[in-house]
Amino acid sequence: MGEEITAAIIILGVFAAIFLVAGIIPLVMYLGLKNGANAVAEVTEHVREETRTDRGRINTTWLLKMKYSVNGVEFERKYGVIKSKEYMDSHPAGTTMKILVSRHNPKKFILPEDTKKLLIPGVVFSVGGIGSLIGMISIWIK
Repeated sequence: MGEEITAAIIILGVFAAIFLVAGIIPLVMYLGLKNGANAVAEVTEHVREETRTDRGRINTTWLLKMKYSVNGVEFERKYGVIKSKEYMDSHPAGTTMKILVSRHNPKKFILPEDTKKLLIPGVVFSVGGIGSLIGMISIWIK
């Protein structure tokens, strides 16, 4: 096997590994949360977090702080998959929302409408990883 073919196999193998990991993690999270327990959470406050990039730009993230209870245990967690400031404004403190809580770790939850934010990247990256793996195997076989 020539050096160029070996390099191609190694590169495709690395891409396959990266894409598969990047795809499997959100899919596992999706399955764990999609099959979670239904609960109702109450928005307790809006949290604004700012981070500065290395270029000096400020990124603002809006989070909902939510309170919910599972099996008699109360949790209060931040939720950061927020669409816009308008979304935040339409969910003021005191608003209740349906959530899906992980059966294995009740500290983890997701809004049902956000489950696709895990599913889509999980599928896309997994398909990319499988494609890279097939490419690697086809080069190896030849």
